[in-house]
Amino acid sequence: WQLFDWALPRHCPEAAQMLFAQSWLPLQLLQGSELIGLPPDAEANGMRCVLAGGFPSLFLQPADTGCAPHIDAYGTHFWQLVLQGRKTWRVAPAGQAHLLAPHPPRLRTLNVSSLFDFDYEAHSQLRLLSVYEVDLGPGEVLFVPAGSPHQVLNRYSPDEGSPALVAALSANFIDETNVREAETELYLGAELGSAPDVACTHEHVRRAMLALHSVESAAPDDSLEDRGQERTCADSDDGATKASPSALSQSDFVK
Repeated sequence: WQLFDWALPRHCPEAAQMLFAQSWLPLQLLQGSELIGLPPDAEANGMRCVLAGGFPSLFLQPADTGCAPHIDAYGTHFWQLVLQGRKTWRVAPAGQAHLLAPHPPRLRTLNVSSLFDFDYEAHSQLRLLSVYEVDLGPGEVLFVPAGSPHQVLNRYSPDEGSPALVAALSANFIDETNVREAETELYLGAELGSAPDVACTHEHVRRAMLALHSVESAAPDDSLEDRGQERTCADSDDGATKASPSALSQSDFVK
């Protein structure tokens, strides 16, 4: 068994209110900051909005497990804090995600099985990929910029007294550095999936983007619910070109 990205505010609100969790939560905590969190009434009338009420989330996983290479959804940055055990991360620059053969239309699902063991015969373009590796232990935190492909392995080291259960806290977030990318991703997610929970979050982030930047949204000016179903995937892809690409360097990693 394991807990993977288990939303503490929804499933265990008492734990979410603990000071050590709040100190790492970049949503709704620093008054006057430019960090964007959904307001408390965003989920009124029983509707759940993506990214609302889900962070920080808890990971409890056996050692020698991991996840497949992926890019976190909706153009969000995220951090992860290791509480127990060790995790080895491999992260690639967002600007090189195309080398991992992403699936259209949103290019968030990758067609490469591992960032730890490259299959150069099947994907010769991986020889051009830059990969950063970092090993995290208890009390260490990693920041991963929006759009960055990554993969994680949970480690067990008997000689170091490392426990067989690896625990971590994590949170995805949006701030002024990635709000345009997140707005575009949420817009495409709501349109392509006809998902009201995504549309709910998109409208909030769009308003926040306009307030922060005083620029036109990457999405058309009308609301999602007023648009018909005539919009095609090709039309939606046009909007993606307006999102600013994220940059990644070794200095982006905090250990």
